[in-house]
Amino acid sequence: MQRSVEYGIAYNYHSRKLIESIPHVLVLIRKADLANEYAILYKESEELMTNIFGEKDIEWKGKVPIVKSKWFNIYLNSKAAALIANLGVKGKNSLVHTYKFGFDARIVTFGITVNIINCNRIPQTFKYLEACNSCNLCIERCPVNAIHAD
Repeated sequence: MQRSVEYGIAYNYHSRKLIESIPHVLVLIRKADLANEYAILYKESEELMTNIFGEKDIEWKGKVPIVKSKWFNIYLNSKAAALIANLGVKGKNSLVHTYKFGFDARIVTFGITVNIINCNRIPQTFKYLEACNSCNLCIERCPVNAIHAD
């Protein structure tokens, strides 16, 4: 097994476990051509979070406090969060095919400790995009052979 494949499996497994352990995860998706720069999307998402927290009368400073230690840094995998939130399915190319925008989407993920939306998590089955079952174009056309069928 290639090193990149090993890393991908471990990273996605640990990301799912990490995301599932966070009390609430808010995932925002936007069409890519409307948010070419992630900085724009993050600014808009911060404004949205400020509005949501303002309506719920919860203090929000406009910046997400990041907890860091020299032993453990947390990086949220937005693709895994979008799959857990059931906002799309995974393609063979490992990208999330969102139900609304397809592959052409930008994803922002917030891990928060307060309940701002009454929503219960449901167990997820991580299914693949049905169109990927009979198609191997991304595998055949990848210039560095980074995409594998298994």
